[in-house]
Amino acid sequence: MDFPLTAPERAVKQIASMKGKLMATVLGRVETFEFTDLEKIKQAEQERGGVTVAVEECRKNNEIYDVEIRVRFDKAAALESHRGWIYNNESYLLDPKGNRIEQAGLEANLLDVNEVGLSYKFDLGDAKSPAGYKFIYKTPAAIIRIPVEFELKGIDLP
Repeated sequence: MDFPLTAPERAVKQIASMKGKLMATVLGRVETFEFTDLEKIKQAEQERGGVTVAVEECRKNNEIYDVEIRVRFDKAAALESHRGWIYNNESYLLDPKGNRIEQAGLEANLLDVNEVGLSYKFDLGDAKSPAGYKFIYKTPAAIIRIPVEFELKGIDLP
């Protein structure tokens, strides 16, 4: 964060006090969404605490599988200028034995005011289909704006 200030006169050796108020945008509690039957899934939706995750489909794309999802927040301006965090949300597959398979890539295919469409890429090795696999997606259930008042005292100047 940068706070551009007018420089005080050279004789000033210290800022006695600086007060202000800022708005902090913070993520709420993380919810886990689990989807099964990936081999035949179409438009499966789950909603928790103000966020809806929908798996549109799971399809083979050459040697990998794409799991296409949409993440929608109830509050219209939830993603406006800070949507970058959503690309770091945890997502993975569990194979029929419970082994975790990490995503091999990610592609955004929809960007809207309160919704993002994502296509996660997974390499299932020799598996002929995603039958028996589960898709796990974790995301904060809310994006909250909190006012924060601050005061800095005794700031020595060079």
